Amino acid sequence: MFNFTKYFLDITDIVESPTSYLEWASYVVLSSVLRSNIYYDFPSRGTKVCPNIFVLLVGDSGGTRKSTPLKLANKLVKAISNTKLVEGRASIQGIIKELGSVTRLGELILKDGAALVYSEEFSASLVRDKETTGILCDLYDYHEEYKYLLKTEDPLKVTNLCMTLFSATNAAFLDSLFTKEDLFGGFVGRTFFIIEERARKKNL
Repeated sequence: MFNFTKYFLDITDIVESPTSYLEWASYVVLSSVLRSNIYYDFPSRGTKVCPNIFVLLVGDSGGTRKSTPLKLANKLVKAISNTKLVEGRASIQGIIKELGSVTRLGELILKDGAALVYSEEFSASLVRDKETTGILCDLYDYHEEYKYLLKTEDPLKVTNLCMTLFSATNAAFLDSLFTKEDLFGGFVGRTFFIIEERARKKNL
């Protein structure tokens, strides 16, 4: 049986980034492209759990080579072209609008809310307001139909919402990056923090 993660780690053996960063980058790729096609059903709750994950690589700026695994995952998801890719700085409302939009990737038209939300620096990627992390907690769960009301625009409806998040941050930013509400409101508990102190190897 083909093991994508093992193959990914084998071909990135020369990369300086820590193995844990690369391993989780492979999980992000898998969760992004599998979308809601694979899930565990909870009939008693009327819900299903999909393979989407939130992953944050944590390390000193430049010292752990965080950007390489991020770029590799981004490139693979783009190449597979079966899910939306939300990049750059955006408000949480902008992300929801993108999830609900119709996106054309070549001959493929994506109408549902499956997406990878990607940035190389988490603190700079989201326009923060008091609702951001609370809404992210809501977006973490699969929704067959997700409705969002805006004050000045028509209501948004996202179908088959299945969102993966992949980003990174400097370890020094952690104390100021998350509030008590983030810690106890669920966002931190839903996110995998992959923490490393140094790069794996130095290329000559």
